[in-house]
Amino acid sequence: MTDVVPQVHPHTRFVAISATYLSRDFKSEDITDRDREDMIFFFGSKRSWVFPANEEEREESLKQPTKYLEFDKTFIDMILDKESKGLCYWLKPDCDFKKVSEFFANIKDPVTGEKICVSSEHNKDGGLILDERWWYDVYNQRMSQFGARAQMVIDNYRDGEHDYNCVMELIAQSQPHLKPVLRFH
Repeated sequence: MTDVVPQVHPHTRFVAISATYLSRDFKSEDITDRDREDMIFFFGSKRSWVFPANEEEREESLKQPTKYLEFDKTFIDMILDKESKGLCYWLKPDCDFKKVSEFFANIKDPVTGEKICVSSEHNKDGGLILDERWWYDVYNQRMSQFGARAQMVIDNYRDGEHDYNCVMELIAQSQPHLKPVLRFH
């Protein structure tokens, strides 16, 4: 089996994978305005923890270790803006990485209107590589950018988990022009 040769993409886009960490870092001078504008959000939390629709959801949010209801108003507005542009995905409650893959596959560049993700032999839809054979046969630990072993990545997406290293490895290996980040400093 041959290695997947990444296609050249005009520029790298950050994928913020934690609402908690991004809420602390979003004003960082380490993030350029362009990066902030182009950034994609893929959060492992529930949308209702940030935007509860009723008292039950508010109480569930308050039980979480992160104080979602205390997020900065500017950050809340940033999330809403990303949602309106189709650049924000919440893993919970579905926990379905096929849907996550579709989300990435359908993101379009606002200027060109073209999809930003590229397809390959192992992710024909242009989303994420959810092909176990690729992870076992092509990927190896030397390719790892975040220290995740193949079985860890597979178990993570199969179980609908959001382990940071596994999620970051999945994104980085699937779409080399996307740069998953946990922290910005």
